[in-house]
Amino acid sequence: MNKQISKLSPSELKSLVERGILRVTMSNGKIPTKIEETPEYQQFKHLKGKKIHIGEASRKYDIPNPTITRWKHKGFLKVLGTDGQKILLDESYVAYCAYVYCQSPGSGRWAFTKDGLPRSSGVDLRNV
Repeated sequence: MNKQISKLSPSELKSLVERGILRVTMSNGKIPTKIEETPEYQQFKHLKGKKIHIGEASRKYDIPNPTITRWKHKGFLKVLGTDGQKILLDESYVAYCAYVYCQSPGSGRWAFTKDGLPRSSGVDLRNV
């Protein structure tokens, strides 16, 4: 049976990895398990701790306000506090999510795994 790797199911790919037939590694030798470990996040870590409220983030990164709110509810964004009724977010996480979101083609943009990691095109082995 000859199948192209892109046609394999996630369970078949996982089995190949477990049996040592297929190797999957990142540039540092491991698969990221947290947002902070991704190369995408590393681009924005200089913004860590900088406060930005949801409305300002929406304007600055050209992302709909409800999308940013959804990311906050899913735990992708770190909340630093409040200023009156404004929720203050860590801008490094906002910039990371905006970057990943804008890299995702098409409408609907299922850009993230359940852990907030970027969804790769094709099969995402992090959720298998």
